Amino acid sequence: MPGKSLVVYLTAGWPDRATFLKAAKVAAEEGADLLEVGLPFSDPIADGPTIQKTSSAAIRAGMNYDRALDLSQRLPPGLPRALMTYANPLFVRGWAGAFGEIRRAGFAGCILPDVPAEELVTYLPFRPRGFYLVPSVAQARYMANRVPSSVMRILKGHGHICLIAPDLDLAQILNEWQEAS
Repeated sequence: MPGKSLVVYLTAGWPDRATFLKAAKVAAEEGADLLEVGLPFSDPIADGPTIQKTSSAAIRAGMNYDRALDLSQRLPPGLPRALMTYANPLFVRGWAGAFGEIRRAGFAGCILPDVPAEELVTYLPFRPRGFYLVPSVAQARYMANRVPSSVMRILKGHGHICLIAPDLDLAQILNEWQEAS
């Protein structure tokens, strides 16, 4: 994926389950490089009005954490995807368990827009091997200037940013990332 990448965002289950799956299929067929699936959340404070509206509508239609992960298992194979969610649904389930469930649903990583930059690194030990925590661009810039490299490193490439623990083998991570792409 050298150069620019097309990242498509869809709210899980919006406007309905069948249309969500059809939109993901079209995105894959039209060359999307990554699918970002938003987990509908009742208080989406870090999102703009469009995602707030789609999340609210999906929740009213019965979408929740478990249904979103079940539905996501039916997404097109071969299209890398990341789950955008808030911390609370994961905290309630336990970080390690939630990250494992998300990984088993086919996601390569998780975007947590409401977790402060300094706190995001504390969740690295709870993620499964090959699972990435992705900060917002603003968080990544902040961390690059504030968090010592002995605590974490920021890996940038192909327009994606993710966190890695400093004791991990960077070559191995790049290899896994390339295989997942």
